[in-house]
Amino acid sequence: MKFSVQLIQKFLDPAPSTQVIPDILTFCGLEVEEVETWHSVPGGLKNFVTARVVEVWPHPNADRLKCTRVDAGEGRLRQVVCGAPNVAAGQFVILALEGAEIRLPEKAPFIIQKTKIRGEVSEGMICAEDELGLGSGHDGILVLPDAPPPGTPAADYFQVQTDTILHVNITPNRPDATSHLGLARDIYAVLRARGTQVQLVADRLESTHLPEGGCPIVVDLQDPEGCPIYASVVLDQVQVGPSPAWLRHRLESLGHKSVNAAVDIANFVMLELGQPLHFFDADCLEEKVVVRRAVPGEKLLFLDGVERTLSGEDLVIADARKAHCLAGIMGGRESAVSEHTRRIFIEAAWFQPTRIRRSVRHHKLHTEAAYRFERQMDPGALKPALARAVYLLQSLCGARLQGGIQRVGQRPASPSPIQLSAHRLNQFLGTAFSEDFVGGILKDLAFEVQRSEPGVLSVTPPTFKPDIHHFEDVVEEVIRIAGYHLLPSPQGVTFRPAARPSSTPFAFRRAIAHRLAHLGLQEVVTNPMVNPKLEVISEGRVALRNPISKDMAHLRQSLLESMLPAAAHNIRRQQHDIRFFEWGRLFRLQEGQPTEWEALGILLCGRRFPENWLNTKQKTDFYVLRGYIQQVVPGLRWELEDINPPAFFAAFRLIDAQGRVRGRAGQVNRSFLGTLDVKEDVYFAEIFWEPQDFSAEAAASRRFRHPPRYPEVRRDLAFVVHRSRLFEQLEEVVRQAAGPFLRRVILFDVYEDKNLPPDTISLAIGLIFRHDERTLTDEEVNEAILKVVHKAEATLGAKLRQ
Repeated sequence: MKFSVQLIQKFLDPAPSTQVIPDILTFCGLEVEEVETWHSVPGGLKNFVTARVVEVWPHPNADRLKCTRVDAGEGRLRQVVCGAPNVAAGQFVILALEGAEIRLPEKAPFIIQKTKIRGEVSEGMICAEDELGLGSGHDGILVLPDAPPPGTPAADYFQVQTDTILHVNITPNRPDATSHLGLARDIYAVLRARGTQVQLVADRLESTHLPEGGCPIVVDLQDPEGCPIYASVVLDQVQVGPSPAWLRHRLESLGHKSVNAAVDIANFVMLELGQPLHFFDADCLEEKVVVRRAVPGEKLLFLDGVERTLSGEDLVIADARKAHCLAGIMGGRESAVSEHTRRIFIEAAWFQPTRIRRSVRHHKLHTEAAYRFERQMDPGALKPALARAVYLLQSLCGARLQGGIQRVGQRPASPSPIQLSAHRLNQFLGTAFSEDFVGGILKDLAFEVQRSEPGVLSVTPPTFKPDIHHFEDVVEEVIRIAGYHLLPSPQGVTFRPAARPSSTPFAFRRAIAHRLAHLGLQEVVTNPMVNPKLEVISEGRVALRNPISKDMAHLRQSLLESMLPAAAHNIRRQQHDIRFFEWGRLFRLQEGQPTEWEALGILLCGRRFPENWLNTKQKTDFYVLRGYIQQVVPGLRWELEDINPPAFFAAFRLIDAQGRVRGRAGQVNRSFLGTLDVKEDVYFAEIFWEPQDFSAEAAASRRFRHPPRYPEVRRDLAFVVHRSRLFEQLEEVVRQAAGPFLRRVILFDVYEDKNLPPDTISLAIGLIFRHDERTLTDEEVNEAILKVVHKAEATLGAKLRQ
């Protein structure tokens, strides 16, 4: 945001130097990103002077050129070649000396140098109006109407205005810093904290006293939620014309185009005091002014010439018949102030920031006023801004006030007092500030400071600081003015670890994340707003009312919708080996209402192991994915069940012990991958999480266990089973029957042969037994094997392969 150093200096007495202001602003947290010099005439007419044409004669080598001698106040005459038809002896002109920059519209600038033109020396250039940047005339040289002394700087002759413009980065929590008064207040507080005698003279701004009541146009406030308080005045006998040069130059230096005196006054007051105003042509308003919600489908022709359709969320300023303004953002063309306006209705209001922000996004209409309103402007600035605007309209447009100020609604609640002691503040910062020093800074920042009890100050923030709510906020205000360099540097850093969290959802998520990270996966955080083209579930889709773009118009129903684009982004950059996981929320319409729940997504593709000379081709497959699932949910029992046909997987559903669907896992379909031009095999799992089903203990990191001291015993069995049977089913039967000493079950061979019974396969498994306190006997192991064989035959119809 641009700020004028001269306008900041106007609020301070004595005014600090131009050089020190940018440093002070950055010092107190308002970063000055750029400092530029502005001139009311481009280039500031540097190296341009007044001169008198002494002699003129034809150029000997060119019919359309003339040679002149001019007096530029140097004690000698300069020879200048000129092509203007109106040059004549005795004229007073503007001469561009060597080094002067000529800036013609739509042409590259060029520098004047001593040169020869068709064989004749030329020591400068006699300028036309457009070559000086003073207009568009180019029929001949600019002849001055008076006789200024030769050699007078052209910048002095034309009274060129110069200012230093600051580009300041305003953070969202500083609505007070969107005005020149706000910046001046911070500079004032810093200078006072340094012991400099300075005064803030905002109260010296010329303004008109506004009596209460008597406004001839009634305001009907129908939407107090969107506009808690609305103030207005009416003026008549207004003569709207061009703005004076000082006002026009001030606005142009800050990036605002001059329109007319009335509109320029509204913009100028906003820049000075921060409060946006809106001027209506009062004769275009019928009966009364109504502050209401827009009627869905209502249309309004805006000042920019675009007709827009309003929604029921929009707040409008209307009359008894139609809407005239999108509140806090932009006015309508029909009631705009023009040179024909004779009566003006001025609005100063406090609009609910969230409503303004929604309308800005919905209509993609960003304005200076909206920028301020959506940051929560000062509700106490309405009357001062109106009084300042009325004074300027009276001074520049001859306006007359009709009645007084009308205020409807109720101002938002004032900030609550905060208890503060210098002792506690110093403990917090490690400083040794006195109570007077702390209280002085806060008073200079317009805080209300009272001593509530010995050693304790009751501090009430001003209404223009909506971000101050807690003790820590006040501490930050003090130290940014006093200076962060005053904070002591400790000799060492003391770290006090926080208490271990209990069984909370956060603890569960963190434990799972740590485990997956240890297994080599990378956590990603993707946007829940997704492209409708990537939807994997069409039913129950939650569409956004005001999407950021058409590619982010829906909320995801599966983490795959946002994780797959992240994987595709990496693959396009030659990163093919991907191990991603994400904790994220999913959204779905249920009975017409959006609901959300949490899920854990795991996405894999590429090589199974890092590339090396021994293993370069083995790819990730479904069994790698299955292993990760078993690692993160070891305390749950999961079964895999075919989905036929799958929506976006060649996949399985994850079913818990109660038969509920708790997730999805499998290989992503090629047709779905094709939407992002992904040619890799991609495996994806999504586990739905309900807080009552998981605990921090279930996901806690595994504790250290001493390596086994006693030997393992292995037995291998080959079962012939129907090919519809899954290994998980056989594994479950084996674990139930084998007893407490079974440690692992390994599937080491799958065999199919025509010699086997029809529709059967052979599953060869290894059973690993071990006792933690002694060596197992053969009798104990053989007994467990017999139980396994009998249980498998009775439950699954499995037969030992002979």
